[in-house]
Order: sequence, then structure tokens, then C-alpha cells
Amino acid sequence: MKIIIRIIKDKDRISGGLADKLKGSMEEKHQQLADMHGVTLDEIEEELALGIEIELEHTDDEDIAHEIAMDHIFEDAEYYTKLSQAELEEAKKKKRKKKKDACYKKVKARYKIWPSAYASGALVKCRKVGAKNWGNKSKKKKKKGKK
Repeated sequence: MKIIIRIIKDKDRISGGLADKLKGSMEEKHQQLADMHGVTLDEIEEELALGIEIELEHTDDEDIAHEIAMDHIFEDAEYYTKLSQAELEEAKKKKRKKKKDACYKKVKARYKIWPSAYASGALVKCRKVGAKNWGNKSKKKKKKGKK
């Protein structure tokens, strides 16, 4: 699969990047990156396409996005693949975090030692009666005839 990366100018727009060490046309620079990392030109171009897409979130200029992507790929041929995977993992972690129910919050606030057997029992009782009703003293009805 051949990915075409459109570059308007062959000169640097941002000086001082790591990819500035590469010489020649953009195609030659891409090939140098591939050779440097021991991967194919197609793999570098796929990574560049992903990198440009990500960098365009921060700039409207495709040339600058390309240059930033080249600098990152100079360091690591799979920079943007790893970045995408890390973002997916972070999203999964956030999704996995369960929201605490009202009983959990109410019982945890009351018990100094958490977790404990007492707190666990209270949490079960709270969930049975509901957070609104838990912790409220109920008035017991007195039977007539007994004091």
C-alpha cells in the first residue's frame, strides 16, 4: 500500500529538529529514515501519514506537521503507533473506573477504617435500604399494654 505524502517545499520550516541531520529530497530523507531504523519505506510512510494526521491537531500547516512527524520518527520508527496505543490504553483505564454509588460514599465517610468488616456490613445494609434511608434512626412502635 503506497501512501503519498504531499510536501509543498523541500526546505525546513522549523530549524533545529533531529530530522535536519538527514540530507537530500524528502523521498531520500524518508529512505534514510527507513534504512536507519531497519524498516521498509512503506512502513515509514505509513507512520508519517499517521504522524501528520496527529500533528495537524496542533497546526494547520501540513509542512510543519510533516517536519514535526519526521523529528519524532527520527527518534523512533513507531512513535505514532505507540502514541496511539498509549492513548487507547488510557481511554480503557478511564472507562474501567467504576463510579462509586451513594452508599459507598456515605459509608466510607462515616467509617475511619476503610476497608473493614464493619464498613463492609454497613455498605451491604445501606444498599439494601437505600442511601436516603440508611443511617436514619427508625422509630419503633410501642405495643400497648407493656411499659
